[in-house]
Amino acid sequence: MQIPNVKYLQTETGQYACFYQENRTIFYRTSTETGWSTPISAATHVLPMFSLCQYDRHTYLLYTTEAGELVLSASADLSHWTPRTLYHNAGTSPVKYFMIPQKDAFHVIYHTPAEQNGVQNLMYSVFRQGQWQTPYCIDCFLPLQQEIFRARRLGNDHIILYYRSGRNTICAREMLLSPFTIGSAAPLIQTGLPCVDFSILHDAEKMHILYVVRNMFRTQVLYRFKQSTAISNPRLLWEGSNCNSCLLHADAKRLTLFWTASGQTFRCVSENNGYLFGPIEQCTMPLPPYSIKGELISAGNFFGNAAELFGDRERGFLPATLPVVPDTSGQSATPPVQTPQTPPIGKDAFSSASAPSGETKNFSSFSPSANQTNQSADIQELTTLLAQRSEEISELNGKWQQRAQSLEDTVAHLQEENKILQNRLAAISARETEELSTSLEPTNSTESTESTESTLSE
Repeated sequence: MQIPNVKYLQTETGQYACFYQENRTIFYRTSTETGWSTPISAATHVLPMFSLCQYDRHTYLLYTTEAGELVLSASADLSHWTPRTLYHNAGTSPVKYFMIPQKDAFHVIYHTPAEQNGVQNLMYSVFRQGQWQTPYCIDCFLPLQQEIFRARRLGNDHIILYYRSGRNTICAREMLLSPFTIGSAAPLIQTGLPCVDFSILHDAEKMHILYVVRNMFRTQVLYRFKQSTAISNPRLLWEGSNCNSCLLHADAKRLTLFWTASGQTFRCVSENNGYLFGPIEQCTMPLPPYSIKGELISAGNFFGNAAELFGDRERGFLPATLPVVPDTSGQSATPPVQTPQTPPIGKDAFSSASAPSGETKNFSSFSPSANQTNQSADIQELTTLLAQRSEEISELNGKWQQRAQSLEDTVAHLQEENKILQNRLAAISARETEELSTSLEPTNSTESTESTESTLSE
């Protein structure tokens, strides 16, 4: 799941910024030609959870202070910030906000506790002409782990909300801000198992949904898409263990699915926007062992290449470099330029050629030696993957054998206890029978004596 204290921003000029919260302070770092800037403080004495967006070439931060004030801070150059208090009695409990600034209004989606324990109210309010209008309750929901709920802007007046309407049900609800219209809740993910993580990405054609479900022993990665009002059946892509994170990325008609499991990164590519998928590949360059996932806000582009990014917790939450995706379009491409300080993010970080420098994707220009080199590299990679898969299978077989042996030992122990209990029960029954027969003998003798005396007296 996304963590609420890390967000990434792609400005209209193509610059990237990483915002994160530590020790009640919001820091940010911007990307430059030589790397990343040093951390800069944007706000202090802040409660957990903040909202970030960019509108009309201004970057906005919405947060709640420890004094209970709801503050909106704006910056035109990601350098100087101008805070403004919007509400003085916002409380001292962490609240997640989703803001939609406009020319004449400031819209906010947030949550409040409901009367029922563990249930939240999804609320909407607007700040217009210097005052707040009456809040409107959109729906009741169960909070997601860490991030409470998700929201995404699809247009100037069009947003979509994602929240958990049931124990294992995640639904979407669309809203129009002008004229104010709320659509009905549409279930996106309905499973009988807990949903560990999900990633949703919109394009002009459809909504892509990638999610991870987990039972006691196995983890499944599934994909489905929604087009207009129709939604496809879930498609099982991968099944294994210890998968806890997934991410979607789109580039033109190419859709790339990433997920992590047991410290390894897997990917699956669709060249026709989610209708058919290629083979699952294990990336040779895994993500950092302490990777996190944060929301990605793309200014001026409602249908961005991604809605979230992986970050490296040990490197100050900076975006992690994802493995490159081979170009199968038949055109030449070059790998992204990477520097030790600045990992490429955005389009170049997810989509580029995997061929070495000097090679092209025109197969007629390949020499025999190049083909042999490529074949040897493919065979070596497949051999490595096969060895890793064999080790995983052997490890799973060992675990199942240990579990089976443990169950057999438990059954044998229970059978022995059952025999002991049966023997005790038989001994107790025999003892009670003997005592009963002993107690009945004197009674029978007395009755016989009394009968004899009665006969003699007659």
